[in-house]
Amino acid sequence: FNDLVQEILKGTISNEIAERARKIYPIRRVEVYKTKLLMIPSPEGPKPAVVISPIQLKKSIVK
Repeated sequence: FNDLVQEILKGTISNEIAERARKIYPIRRVEVYKTKLLMIPSPEGPKPAVVISPIQLKKSIVK
């Protein structure tokens, strides 16, 4: 997971997508601006990730 985040931040993934997409259609640039964790790997198998919104997080801290 850390490697994926590093490649997104460095732009490696964007460059690879852009290179492949230019073979199909002339594009100017590609950017990854949003990512979402769907599953968390574990020894027992992948588990669904729990998504907590900032509002829910704030409410849980206040209580």
